[in-house]
Amino acid sequence: MSSQNVTMGKKLEKVKDSYFRYIELSQFLFGSGDAAVYDVNEIPTDNKFYQLARDLADSMEISWESMTHEESNRIMLAMLDDCYNAMSKGISKKDKPKLVIDINFKLLK
Repeated sequence: MSSQNVTMGKKLEKVKDSYFRYIELSQFLFGSGDAAVYDVNEIPTDNKFYQLARDLADSMEISWESMTHEESNRIMLAMLDDCYNAMSKGISKKDKPKLVIDINFKLLK
């Protein structure tokens, strides 16, 4: 296996990991049921996205304890933007035309 293929394999692995993180974050932020949050400051401290939300709130100079729903929405969008950018930075412009993402769906009974 050439070093170019190994490098591309590592890049694709990062893109894949970023993609699944983006999907997981979207499900968490916009899901329904008991696990759904209305505002980001409701994210449990043991949740993997908690620190990202806190860091973004701090960088945006938004008070964690007294943020408005609109401020929470801004943080949610920034969280998604962070994940999306990690995904898009994984592949260079010259490699993007070669990238094929194949997603299969199966209904399990």
